[in-house]
This record gives sequence, structure tokens and C-alpha cells, in this order.
Amino acid sequence: MHRQGLGVQTDYAEAMRLYNKARLQGNVIAIFNIGYMHEMGYGVPKDVNLAVRHYRDAAAKGSVDAQKRLKDLGY
Repeated sequence: MHRQGLGVQTDYAEAMRLYNKARLQGNVIAIFNIGYMHEMGYGVPKDVNLAVRHYRDAAAKGSVDAQKRLKDLGY
């Protein structure tokens, strides 16, 4: 919601804060979204290596989207 500005003003810092909170609870979608924010540089420095780390974690937990991003990135 905050990352895409759906119903609220876009706020990458708030999006990352909420994703990290959900990540700590094991939320696979949040783990994927953190990776995506790092890959695209949304509110954080662009860092494909860190994105891949999160994608691998999400993929290991069953995220098909993370598996696709890894494949698209050549991993």
C-alpha cells in the first residue's frame, strides 16, 4: 500500500518498516517485497546482491514470484 501509494501517499520508508515487521513474523510476501525494493532502489540504495539474498530466502519459503525474479536475474 505505502510502496505503491494505494489509498495513501507513497512512503518507501514506511513500506520498508512494515515489510520488515512482517518479515520478522515470517511473511514470505514481505520478504519478496523487501528484495524488490532493493532491486529497484525504492527508498533504499539499489543493491541487486541484497535483493537476491531476500529473493532466495522467499523462494526457499515457496515464493514463485521470488523464483521468477531469480531466474530473470540469472540466478
